[in-house]
Parts: sequence; C-alpha cells; structure tokens
Amino acid sequence: MAHPFASVKAVDEQGNPIEVGETRGGWDATIQPGMTGLDIEIPLKLAPRSVNKIASLRGEFQVLIPGKSEEFVFEGNIKGQQIKRAGVTVKVEQVRQPGELQQIVLRVRFEDSAGALESHYGWILTNEAYLLDPNGERMESAGLESTGQRENEVGVAYLFDRPEGLKGCKFVYKTPTAIVRQTVAYELKDLPLP
Repeated sequence: MAHPFASVKAVDEQGNPIEVGETRGGWDATIQPGMTGLDIEIPLKLAPRSVNKIASLRGEFQVLIPGKSEEFVFEGNIKGQQIKRAGVTVKVEQVRQPGELQQIVLRVRFEDSAGALESHYGWILTNEAYLLDPNGERMESAGLESTGQRENEVGVAYLFDRPEGLKGCKFVYKTPTAIVRQTVAYELKDLPLP
C-alpha cells in the first residue's frame, strides 16, 4: 500500500486550501497477514490559528492486491520442472544437497507483477513452500533465501532437513497467480484542529 503525498488535497471550513508540506514522495507499507490497521502521517503545513477544522482531506492510496492463490506441486525428478497457471510460471531451477540439507531453488515469474516484486516488498518470501514426504506428512522449510530478482520474477532457495534425499517426496509451492494495482480514493470531513 502506498500513499503519494501529491494526491493529498485539504481545505479549511472557508474553502481555503491547506498546503501539503511535502508533495514529493509519500508513505508506503507492506501489509502482513493478520494486520488490521495502519497509522499514516500526512505532512500538512500549519493552518492559520483562525482555522478550527479541516473541512475536507482527500487523497489516494495505491494498493497492490494479490489474486487467487494456486498450488504448484512438483514430484519425481523435479529439477527443471516448470508449471504455468494463469499469469505465473514456477520453475524448479536446481536441487542440491549441501551437507545434510536439501535445497530447492525456484524461479517465480509473473506476466505482470504490477511492481509488486520491487525489493522493498518481501511478501513473496512468505508464500507457503513445503515437502510432502512419501507418507504424505508435511515438512516445513528449514530456511530460505532470495537468489535474485528482476522486474517480474524472483528466485528463492528453500532448505529442507531431509538427509535421506527427496525420493518419493512432493514439493508444494503456493502463490497468487496475479497481482492487481488499484487506486482507492478517500475523503475525511470535518476534522477538528487542536
């Protein structure tokens, strides 16, 4: 979620504009699962003492919204396997065994990420990724790291504590298949000034 300060317009009870202190830049935050609210600050210049309230404060939020999540299941000799669903392609680039661990390196590519993969958005690293062992038991990742990033794709390496190897296992990865950018306009009215 981003809030460009250039979108902010404020007026007092006589209809006079209240200037925004900074119009370049803005505020942005990553919404994490479970969050129910955010506090933001809007840099307005001080109004004259005769002004009792902000009659109208308007602006716009730029919001990146994930589309429906899909499950990508890889099994057998998974190295090089690629699955495409809707607007996303997930490819297992490498499978390695560094010591006692198994490492699965993915490349996730969106046809249009709407800017959602920019470096300050870490949401893709919270996508579900796990193994199902030959008995169908779920095994969580022992760690992960980003292996590279471009405008519409990201690489992620997952580690699993499975010294016996991946034979008979399934690797499951879940991600939204689309990212949509939307503009949400707001207006607050009759805000009293101290």
